[in-house]
Amino acid sequence: MSDTAGHKRVVHDGLNWPCSVRVSADWSTLVVDDPPTNWVWAFQIQADGSVINGRRFCHLETSDKSSETDAGGMAFDSEGFLYVATNQGVQVCDQRGRVIAIIDAPSSDGVSNVFFGGPGLQWLYVTTWEKVYRRPVKRRGLRL
Repeated sequence: MSDTAGHKRVVHDGLNWPCSVRVSADWSTLVVDDPPTNWVWAFQIQADGSVINGRRFCHLETSDKSSETDAGGMAFDSEGFLYVATNQGVQVCDQRGRVIAIIDAPSSDGVSNVFFGGPGLQWLYVTTWEKVYRRPVKRRGLRL
């Protein structure tokens, strides 16, 4: 990515294949998933927009058959829980980075993306390689 003067700026070079990025509700944290691994990384966002202190944040669950999560899209809810689309389903991480739930994938292909929608952001939508699914949830999505 380049700044306004056209200079490229590397934020962090320790990721294998950064795929999806999201910002927390208070705009203090940037999270980045790394699909070939089982990690979601977190970075502190500074007042000038730069990020510091990259660290492994959430250790995603994998199947016995693979060490990769194939993590895709991510979404925060209004309480700060992070939803990550993976080959296991939607993995829900709490604010401390622990996987507290896995919502089963609707197909054997896993889930490629996850997001909240509907008038009150009360629907959790997921995509697979061929279909879009939705289900009502108790928590509401984060409106940015």
